[in-house]
Amino acid sequence: MAEPMMAGIIQPRVAAVLNVTPDHLDRHGSMERYAGLKARLFQRQTEDDFRVQPLGDRRIELLLRTMKSKPLWFGFADPTGEGVWEEGGSLRYRFAGRSGVLIRRAEASLPGPHNTENMAAASAAALAVGIPERAVAAALREFRGLPHRLTLVAEIDGVKYVNDSKATNV
Repeated sequence: MAEPMMAGIIQPRVAAVLNVTPDHLDRHGSMERYAGLKARLFQRQTEDDFRVQPLGDRRIELLLRTMKSKPLWFGFADPTGEGVWEEGGSLRYRFAGRSGVLIRRAEASLPGPHNTENMAAASAAALAVGIPERAVAAALREFRGLPHRLTLVAEIDGVKYVNDSKATNV
């Protein structure tokens, strides 16, 4: 997805930012530095490139407002522009003059609203690089998640025991 321009510098055709939250301040020192580092990913993009960004995140909208790339939105409401969003229990898309439903949310095995956003962001990026809607939908249905990320260990007497040992926050 990235094309080298010069040694160590990339110009991604499609780049995504999921959020800017104080998760990694121990590494970055301040929110301003952390947000600035995330924004650098988009700085060399052109008008022909895409940036995948969350709908309704004012901080990210301000951070990326000067970027040249075209936004692809993801979230929980119709972005009125191009993107992927959850509405009425389905992941919907609008991109390159096409629109429709990718999958019903219940068809995906990944739990939680954060994974709904992750699936929407990944789907938007996949559509932007030319992956057909049917292939995106199939991947969403088939992906079972990564080890130690909300992995169901057991269900005993109606209580679910989950391994989320790779989580970076509570």
